[in-house]
Amino acid sequence: MDYSTIGWILIGLIWASIAAYVFWMIGPVWKDKLLRCPDTGAVALVGIRQVMRAGKAPAIEVERCGLWPDKQGCDRGCLSQFGETSPGLRVDGRGLGLKA
Repeated sequence: MDYSTIGWILIGLIWASIAAYVFWMIGPVWKDKLLRCPDTGAVALVGIRQVMRAGKAPAIEVERCGLWPDKQGCDRGCLSQFGETSPGLRVDGRGLGLKA
């Protein structure tokens, strides 16, 4: 194997490792949803995880929120809206000062 082949292999490995790192970074937020905070009225990106409970149906809890750490101690009222939205759903900007 000559040096140019080794160089191209190294470049390919570097690009593959960069791509793997990027997917590793965005993986956790891939399925997050935009939800309106019932406390502040702000729209935030919210990540939910499913929690298994012994002898009971699985529950969901907020894993991350775009309004944290300022609103970390909220009552998690956005969980009631989680099933009403889907990933990729356009946010209605009326009332937010946004142009539709």
